Amino acid sequence: MANRKISLIIDTNWFISAAINRKSSRTLYQTIIADAHFKIFYSDELLAGYNTVIIRKKFYKYISPAQANRLMVFLLPRLSKTQSMPHTGVRDVKDNYLIGMCKSCKPDFLVTGGVDLLLLRTFQKTTILTMGQFLQLMPLLKK
Repeated sequence: MANRKISLIIDTNWFISAAINRKSSRTLYQTIIADAHFKIFYSDELLAGYNTVIIRKKFYKYISPAQANRLMVFLLPRLSKTQSMPHTGVRDVKDNYLIGMCKSCKPDFLVTGGVDLLLLRTFQKTTILTMGQFLQLMPLLKK
């Protein structure tokens, strides 16, 4: 895989975590997004999910809406946009759009904390794993 970019989708929960937690922010940005080996996809649905969740009152003590918006303004130019093709069948229907994204851009990996998605393990040629699993696999991917 080292001769081509490794493509992935990172679930909304990691963008939320990066917005409110410095360690997650460093992991997401410095370890993955800034790495030229990776091509990270987002969709309008993923962005809408981020925008819906990050403005919840419980996050106000961590990040203001203006800061949350600046984070996305900073990150979006570093990501690649894809569509989310219609999909049904995921037990947590809020996750259907992620599988729809996989149908559209056919990434190598979907990084998520969603239990229902993790139980699938794969979708077509996409491996579904946690961020911890992906970080462990990263050194092997870049060889």
